[in-house]
Amino acid sequence: MKKALIVLLILAVAGGVFAQTWSGEVTTGAWIRLGDDFDDPIVYAANDDDFEDGAAVTANVGATYDRGNWGFKVVLDAAIGGEGDGGAAFSFPNAYGWMKFLDSIIDVKAGLIDDGVWSTGGYIDDGLSTGLGIRVEVTPIDGLNLGVFFSYPDNDYPFAAGKIVNFFKEMAFGFQFDGGIFEVSAAMKLYSEESAYTGYVEDEIDAALTAGFGFHGIDIVDIYLGVWIDYLMGDPEMEITLAQNFDFNVIDGLGLHLELAEFFCDGLKWVSIKPSADFGLGDGWSVGGSVPLLMDTDAEDNLGFASLGLNAWVMKEIGGAWMKAGYGFTNLMKDYGDSLNHYIKLVFGYSF
Repeated sequence: MKKALIVLLILAVAGGVFAQTWSGEVTTGAWIRLGDDFDDPIVYAANDDDFEDGAAVTANVGATYDRGNWGFKVVLDAAIGGEGDGGAAFSFPNAYGWMKFLDSIIDVKAGLIDDGVWSTGGYIDDGLSTGLGIRVEVTPIDGLNLGVFFSYPDNDYPFAAGKIVNFFKEMAFGFQFDGGIFEVSAAMKLYSEESAYTGYVEDEIDAALTAGFGFHGIDIVDIYLGVWIDYLMGDPEMEITLAQNFDFNVIDGLGLHLELAEFFCDGLKWVSIKPSADFGLGDGWSVGGSVPLLMDTDAEDNLGFASLGLNAWVMKEIGGAWMKAGYGFTNLMKDYGDSLNHYIKLVFGYSF
């Protein structure tokens, strides 16, 4: 693992010195959480649309150097003034180099890769083609991408650390075909006994599978259907997540969205429903909102409300800068304990 970290450090330094293009975003803001009666306010530093304890300032900066047949990409995430000691935390979601062969038919990437492939997007992303490793992609015809990803086990297992051979302890195979009006993808990852995924069980292997289908043949709607299956070998119990995403574009400027998801593990466990909308008002102004609903099953497999929420926001963009203000509430119910929380948010950002 130390060798891998050295490689990532070299890529990071090279990205800062020789970058050809730059991109990124800086955000800051605050959320004010209120109780049932709008009392006992608690202020959280926040930086995005998720209600959580966040950092006072976050930054995402990417540098790319592209020479056509080879190049590298480095992305740095920074969180400054976070919860706790108020210090700074840094991470590299992307820090890899690439080389292309046979007139770009073969593309080899090596390093810490967060640019996923073999997925049509939607609620379920791929997740099987990202991480520290070596990924080989082949594009024999336009629209078709297939390949293999040799990933390094993400754990501190004593016999895994520092061995190049362990790049072959986790392997993913996948493909994606984009036919214009439709997309189809699938990927499977095999985990060895030295992977954290299997819990270090001796002589134990396991696998995960993801597949998706996207349809774009109707002007007013995009459709995505996906499935994610964990623990295919059944130990622990197999987990299946289904997802359906619908994006409606009935009139210019108005976007209507519906996200559905269902989780199964020895029967249906929960159902998630999230309708949302956004509307552009012109001159950089936009408004939107969502109503997330989560239902879970009890011992008799009857659906019950677990949480209900509401989010509404208004946003103003000026050049690369933006400001978002909003209101929302989250109501936890059933076994989670009754709890109603109102919150007000104000977030600022700049993209470049």
